[in-house]
Amino acid sequence: MGLLLEFLPIVAFFVALKLSDVYVATVVAVVATIGAAIHQRVTRGKVETMTLVSCGLMVFFGGLTIALQDEVFVKWKPTVLQVLLAIVFFASRFVGEKPVAQRLLSKAFEAERKVWLRVNDGLTLFFLFVGALNLWVAYSFSTDTWATFKLFGLIGLNVVAIVVASLYLNKHGKRVEPVAGA
Repeated sequence: MGLLLEFLPIVAFFVALKLSDVYVATVVAVVATIGAAIHQRVTRGKVETMTLVSCGLMVFFGGLTIALQDEVFVKWKPTVLQVLLAIVFFASRFVGEKPVAQRLLSKAFEAERKVWLRVNDGLTLFFLFVGALNLWVAYSFSTDTWATFKLFGLIGLNVVAIVVASLYLNKHGKRVEPVAGA
């Protein structure tokens, strides 16, 4: 259910764009993003940092898109989010005991620090690549094509990145067996 709520604003944007225009779709995405954050707060008692950041970016860039009647701003939002993720992943090499990749995946895998750093660095480069790819699609193709890429391409690429990271960790680390009854 939580994962579905994370993708709801993207799907809502896509559907609204197909039924109307980019400005209506942007309003729908802003409302859906705020709604997902509120739902998370009500059901979990807190809003995850990633949800807050994504919501803030959607409100900011969506607001600019609507206020200035320029769709370029909403197209920049995924790139800004990806670059912020790259910065956080890169900085985690030097700040804290564990890189972000390890913090996120250590419940499923055990590995040496050098393996975690490789996964973290790979994800950092992945986020930069995806951010650049989003801009290329946004500026090279129609808004409809960009929205389709955003829904299917970006989500698909993120799934591939997690699969590749998991395969790498499975090969160079050790899978953690879940505790019975946990």
